[in-house]
Amino acid sequence: MKVIFTKYSDVGRQKKYRIKTQIIEKNGKKIVFKEALNTESQQHITKMYKNGKKLKKAGFPLKLVKSWIKDKKIFFDYVEGTSLDELAIDIFFSFGKKKLFEKLKEIKPIIDKTWNSEIVNLDMTLDNMIQSETGEIFVIDYEWIYEGKIEKNFLFYRLLSIFYHRYGIYFYYKFSFDEMLKEFFDESLIEEMKKLNENFYSERLETVNINQKEHKPLEKVEYLELFFDNGYVTQYYFDYTNEISINISIPKGVKVIRIDPKNMALNMKITNKSFINTNNEKRILGCSTNAIYNDEENYIFTTEDPQIYFDGLSEGTVFFSFKQVKLGDILDNKKIIIE
Repeated sequence: MKVIFTKYSDVGRQKKYRIKTQIIEKNGKKIVFKEALNTESQQHITKMYKNGKKLKKAGFPLKLVKSWIKDKKIFFDYVEGTSLDELAIDIFFSFGKKKLFEKLKEIKPIIDKTWNSEIVNLDMTLDNMIQSETGEIFVIDYEWIYEGKIEKNFLFYRLLSIFYHRYGIYFYYKFSFDEMLKEFFDESLIEEMKKLNENFYSERLETVNINQKEHKPLEKVEYLELFFDNGYVTQYYFDYTNEISINISIPKGVKVIRIDPKNMALNMKITNKSFINTNNEKRILGCSTNAIYNDEENYIFTTEDPQIYFDGLSEGTVFFSFKQVKLGDILDNKKIIIE
């Protein structure tokens, strides 16, 4: 047996939603399965199987991959083809923003037609849709569904959100997330979509205080996102009343990382941004940001998508620490004009 792919969906998730996904090759055949990581999440595995049945019964218009339950795992048929995620990012790299937006506009009607007033598949993301050699689109995941009426545009908003934040390290200097949203939605809808997305995650995630290594639920879901230039993305959930420290292992080949210190505007003081390579050589890192002000220690972010870039990296470890501060603490004894 050969393991081709493994993904643990556990960090930040409530215990009842923690699962593992694997693709293996056995006797020349590829097999996909998901399994629970604890007894509480076993019910989530069973629910996934039922989700597929419900979507089919409701007349889901696209091809759902076949699934079945065995040995407490849910198995899926493996589909040969190319994900719409791969197709879209290839278009961006080859032809740029304009052609990418055109491709996404072609995809939007496909997503829109999956909506109905009784049940929707919230997992209609680009990486969950495979285009076969014949051009047929297969939906390979239905972990999250919503039974009831939900704003139709939310499905495509969620697709854009996941896609942008997966590849934001490439998009950042070309266009912002809000700029992308305005290509597809009226401004009056965007805030509504953001609130729906926040509610989606707040119902499924819990906050993790990594400094204390204990779980602590917060009233509002606040998190840090980390992006590598090899496409890897992860999230960490913090109590922002404390100083936050994170050690980031940089694998061989990665040269740039992006840290979004919070999923909303903030004022912060960076207390450590250092790097140690595999030869145990240490240096203080410089960074570029979308802050409206910084003095290389204090940063004012007015955007809901604050971003910090570190480049020129090699194999080693980045040590990053910061704390949220009051605006007055930064402006004290400084004359700053904020437009």
